[in-house]
Amino acid sequence: MFTLSKVSLDRLKGVHPKLIEIAQSALQISTYDFGIAWMGGLRTEEDQRKLMKTGASRTMKSKHMKQSDGYGHAFDVLPYLNNTPTVNASSDIYSSIVVSVAKCAQALNVKIKWGGCWACINTCRNVQDVKTLMESYNTLCMKNGKKPFVDMPHFELMP
Repeated sequence: MFTLSKVSLDRLKGVHPKLIEIAQSALQISTYDFGIAWMGGLRTEEDQRKLMKTGASRTMKSKHMKQSDGYGHAFDVLPYLNNTPTVNASSDIYSSIVVSVAKCAQALNVKIKWGGCWACINTCRNVQDVKTLMESYNTLCMKNGKKPFVDMPHFELMP
């Protein structure tokens, strides 16, 4: 069983308590260890602007920024393999983490959205679901003439 490090917990300061609970619970049941990525919690407007300039984000209306309730409504995970942070982890690793996060969100009756399939809310019950949902999202984007924006580490709170 894995637990969030002090660094990851610090990165979650200012994030909605329900999301923190989901991240902690998901890590306890996850097959893979993960932490919270640098700038993976609450962001300032300046932080977000920098990420926009580098192409790491597409919006200045990020759920990572403080929302009307005073909390950030998103977190980004960073998988660990052999105790080493792995930015470019495989889709299988992310899929497994997604299933853990979705299960915990469902158990806590919290609606979340995942950055690998922006149209999906709490629907990832197993790894095959994750792959199918990603394919459906990509197909839908292409059908509508849009380039898919896949942000595998990202989870956000839904109203």
